[in-house]
Amino acid sequence: MLSMARKFMWFFCLLLAGGMVQAQDEEQFQAWMQEASQTNGSLKLNIEGNYGDDAVADTVKLQELFGKMAAFFERKSSDASEYARSAVDGFKRVGELVSAGDTEQAMAIYYETRANCSNCHDAHRGRTSVGAYKIIY
Repeated sequence: MLSMARKFMWFFCLLLAGGMVQAQDEEQFQAWMQEASQTNGSLKLNIEGNYGDDAVADTVKLQELFGKMAAFFERKSSDASEYARSAVDGFKRVGELVSAGDTEQAMAIYYETRANCSNCHDAHRGRTSVGAYKIIY
């Protein structure tokens, strides 16, 4: 039979491991956000420059990234997950419009989708005491 001290040690180890997994998840999330930001900028330039194939590639990448973000938030915040799913749908539509040669409408949907990003950031992004970003669940 396990002593009380050993039970406490096992409990503490499990708690610590859970915290480490969450930290790793949040680090991965931050990497996705950075990549999404860069790809968003690239997409805007590619639409404006009529670089259709590159713009479509950007929309595919953004759909992948926001799909991962939706899954990340699924167990933590339903509205953040919904924002991310909406971004997937928006970037899919942008890609379809670019492929069809309708860059004007693609740009309009791009800006609508970007507004969706801002709404999620307003609700779920905060700052630490040293000014770094943190996720608010």
